[in-house]
Amino acid sequence: TSGVPPPSIHWYKSVGAIPGSVSCSGSCYFIPNVSLAAGGDYICSASNSVGQPQHASIHVKILFPPSLSSTVTGQVQGGEGVQVRLECLVRGEPAPSVRWMREGEEMVETEGTISNQVQEQTLSTWRHTLIFRNSSSGDYGNYSCVAENILGMDRIFIELHGRPSTPVFLPYYQHNQLTWTTTSYYRVKMYCLLYRMVNSSSWLTESIPGGF
Repeated sequence: TSGVPPPSIHWYKSVGAIPGSVSCSGSCYFIPNVSLAAGGDYICSASNSVGQPQHASIHVKILFPPSLSSTVTGQVQGGEGVQVRLECLVRGEPAPSVRWMREGEEMVETEGTISNQVQEQTLSTWRHTLIFRNSSSGDYGNYSCVAENILGMDRIFIELHGRPSTPVFLPYYQHNQLTWTTTSYYRVKMYCLLYRMVNSSSWLTESIPGGF
């Protein structure tokens, strides 16, 4: 910077707190411990008593290895003819390449199976989705979402299955009858009820036919 009289120099960050300190008589900005929060646009402003302040901006991009998370608990329920979506959230910079694997082999898009990518509002985050337009029992198995960039690789696993969901007891009963609910795209053939009487340590098992 130059000017007569010598300008005063100030640094700003467009979003968030400034993580570093000024050096070089104001001409340099030093970030001692770089984190993801340090990324963004920095503005250097110079002003004196003559004319208008002058500004220059610098965009700082923080590189980091991929990090994956899932929008589900690791298991997704499917059924014959049902559209199923497997999703993973991918973070990383540079933008990671993403591929879906099944039983160790990379998935290839077909007419019934497609994948897409949508960037989230959060910077450096993408939502990757593997869509089965008409799922069937042949699609059941273990899948993994794999993300990779020049700094590393990450992977998460999701199982697609046709099992019923865990039964949940409803918070009411009538005439000494227990009521529960479950979700299944197939007919439930049999329920197994495990119970014990009051003041007893012995558990009893009751097999109950499923509905139609």
